[in-house]
Amino acid sequence: MAKNFVIDGLTNLREPTSVSFKKKHITNQERTMSGKLVVDYIATKSTVSVSWGVLNND
Repeated sequence: MAKNFVIDGLTNLREPTSVSFKKKHITNQERTMSGKLVVDYIATKSTVSVSWGVLNND
């Protein structure tokens, strides 16, 4: 996996200890005067979280 992992142009990074992906839907929800719930879909945001153990200066 680390072969294609690049951060700020650095290609010689060690393989991460964990990688997780999250998707979050952004919506706007309001109730009308009659009590009906109206949901407006705005966007879907993706987040990638990567962590490493101890890294050295190399």
